[in-house]
Amino acid sequence: MHVFYSAIYFFVSPKVLTVLFKLIFQIKEAADDDVKILKAENEITIRDLNMQLEIANAQKTEFEEMVEQLKQEIKDQQEERKIGDKKGQALIKDLKKQLNLEKQRNEKLSEKIKEHFTDISAMSGT
Repeated sequence: MHVFYSAIYFFVSPKVLTVLFKLIFQIKEAADDDVKILKAENEITIRDLNMQLEIANAQKTEFEEMVEQLKQEIKDQQEERKIGDKKGQALIKDLKKQLNLEKQRNEKLSEKIKEHFTDISAMSGT
């Protein structure tokens, strides 16, 4: 490598070499500046993506909690419906029992009325 630079010194004048070295230095500085800019942009992008990830995770947690809450509400509503159905069945059973008792009472009263009219008819017929 040293031989190459020696050859350059031999074929190129010192003024041209100075200009070339300044140009190389400027290109290197520009490249270093570009790398710094790209690193800064990359850090900003990473920070933004991390922020979006945190927001997405928070939303995911919120949605999971909402799903659990809705599942519990469905479970509670199903339980309330079962209780309501059982109460309704018990009420129907009780009403049927009352209806049968009323039918029996009605039959007894009808029999008494018939007996009463039969007795009145028998008394008036004598």
